[in-house]
Amino acid sequence: RQKSQKSYLLIDQEVVSIGEKAGLSGILEMEAALDFFHELGFLIHIDSTAILRNIVVIRPQWLLHGMSNLIRDSDVHVVFEKYEDVALEESARSTYETGITTRQYLEHIWKNRPVEFFIDMMKRTMLLSELEAGELYLVPSLLKRADNTLLSELRDSRFERSCQLDFSKSFLPIGVFQRLVCMCAEYGYRHQATNAGSDFRRNLAYVNLEPDITICLFEEEDPGLITLSMQQTGILGKVINIILLIMNKINADVMSRGLNFEAFVYEPVTKERIALAEARSMSFLSSSLTSATGFGEDNNEPRNMTLDLDSFLDSL
Repeated sequence: RQKSQKSYLLIDQEVVSIGEKAGLSGILEMEAALDFFHELGFLIHIDSTAILRNIVVIRPQWLLHGMSNLIRDSDVHVVFEKYEDVALEESARSTYETGITTRQYLEHIWKNRPVEFFIDMMKRTMLLSELEAGELYLVPSLLKRADNTLLSELRDSRFERSCQLDFSKSFLPIGVFQRLVCMCAEYGYRHQATNAGSDFRRNLAYVNLEPDITICLFEEEDPGLITLSMQQTGILGKVINIILLIMNKINADVMSRGLNFEAFVYEPVTKERIALAEARSMSFLSSSLTSATGFGEDNNEPRNMTLDLDSFLDSL
């Protein structure tokens, strides 16, 4: 009866009572039951944050509809003029022209829905990252692709190719690059990096990882390459560490461990492309490059791949 009337239930107000009536004795049995029904696809319950933990989605279409209020084709489904009356036309245009949205816009499109839940859900699925505390958010799937003319204008000659993730022996799935950018932006936010000088496109991004570290990420769908470029070569090992650990996390949480690529680095002087496995001992990478970042080098998954997203980002 309740399922027919509601799209979601609150743990502390409704689910506990339902569990008690069903004969579940205690919170552990209730959580086990929720995990079981989640695995079967009867409901959606994610416990990686307190906000997500307190909501059980019993109508998945409600969740998809809410997310599609943000992630949509603006040429077909967005009428910017309708936001004039609520003084949000500028925010709406920014959202779909730059991929950067505001808290006010999210509250408007998710009115009558739990806004914090949707923000946490999209962060958890690597579809949204915070740029400014409670104010600005990046939605990488809404970014516009930079064509060749724009690429030539955006590419900064001071940034030199430093590392390359090569998917040419398999394929580079849609959305992986955007999730990498999303996670890098979130990492930067957590390390007090500002947005000054940052630029986000669907296939090219300048991201401030830390206050004094800016990287350039570039995607080539054919043949399937993600290239990391930097100005500072002295911290290359540290940055490669971060990028590969993030790729491991994307692989574990989103891609069912199906990503397959080779990592290469560029020697700063000769510009020679060298397999990462061969380059680990070279001085320009420094000792900060750990052995737990590579794919296919070790049968043991790095321990922090099992962490929730917040704990993972804090561990980097």
